[in-house]
Amino acid sequence: MGAITKIAWCDSTWNPIRGCTRISPGCDHCYAEAMSRRNPAALGEWGPTGRRSIGVESYWNQPLRWEREAADAGVIRRVFVPSLGDFFEGEHQDGRELRLGPRPDYLPLLARYRAIAERTPHLRYLNLSKRPWNMLIYAREYGWPSNWWAGCTVEDQERADTRIPFLVDVPAPVLFLSMEPLLERVNLRAVGAGGLRLDALSGCWRVADIDEGCDRAVDWLIVGGESGPGARPFGVEWARELVGEAKYSGVACFVKQLGADPRISGGRRMVLRHPKGGDPDEWPPDLRVREFPAERSP
Repeated sequence: MGAITKIAWCDSTWNPIRGCTRISPGCDHCYAEAMSRRNPAALGEWGPTGRRSIGVESYWNQPLRWEREAADAGVIRRVFVPSLGDFFEGEHQDGRELRLGPRPDYLPLLARYRAIAERTPHLRYLNLSKRPWNMLIYAREYGWPSNWWAGCTVEDQERADTRIPFLVDVPAPVLFLSMEPLLERVNLRAVGAGGLRLDALSGCWRVADIDEGCDRAVDWLIVGGESGPGARPFGVEWARELVGEAKYSGVACFVKQLGADPRISGGRRMVLRHPKGGDPDEWPPDLRVREFPAERSP
C-alpha cells in the first residue's frame, strides 16, 4: 500500500509539506534536513526563513488511493504525516518561534489535509510534532479530526517536562511519544515544572505524593536510538526501564531500534551487525516489544 517506508511503526509516510526549523537537541542530526540539502526545490529548506515545499495536486491525492486499497482489504492503515516537516511548526519573529499556534500560511494546508482525512476513514494519520502546544491551540480553535493521532518527540527530560503536559490535552484518539532519538534516561512518571507533576503513563497529577486529579495518559511509546553519522549513545537500560514502565501501566510500547551506538552497563558499546540496531533478533529478549495502541472513543 502506498509509499514504501522503512519506518516500522507505520504503513506509509506522506509529506504534503517539506521543510522545518530546528527547535531542540533531537533536531541536531535531522535526516530530513540533510536530505533537503540535496534537493531543496523538492524537499524544502530549513530555518525560519527557509522556503517550504508543498506537494503537487497528485501527491495530495495519494491518501485517496490508499483509502481504496485499505477499504478493499478491510484493514486500517497508519500514515506518518509528515516525516519531512511539521504541520504544527510555529510562526517566527526576531529569530525565535512564538507559541501562537501553527504558521498562518499552514492553516489553509491543514484545512486541505482535514478534508482529505474526512474522506479516508480507513487511514489513521500519525501527526508528530516537537510543538504540541500548537497542536492544542489548533484543536481548541478548529477541532480535531477523529482519525488524526497526536504525538510529540521526547528526546530528554527537559523536552518531556515541557511538551507532554500540552500533548495530554489534545483530544486525539491516540496520544503517542516518539522517544527517538532518546538521548538520556527519561522519567515519565513525573513530568512538568514546579511542584505539580504529571505521571504521563497514568494521567495523574501529583504534588509531592498527593494526587491532584487525573487527566489523559499517553497511549503509546515509540523508543529508539539515533542512527546515521555522529549518532549519539543510546542507553539500552533507558529503553528497558521504559518498556517495563509501559507494561506495568498498560501502555503500548514499540521499540524501533537501538541505534548506531547502543551502550550497556558501564557504558560499554553493544556490538550489533545491523548498522541502525534495527534487528530485534540481536536485542535482549525483553526489548523485543513492538506493540500498537488501541484507539480511544471520542
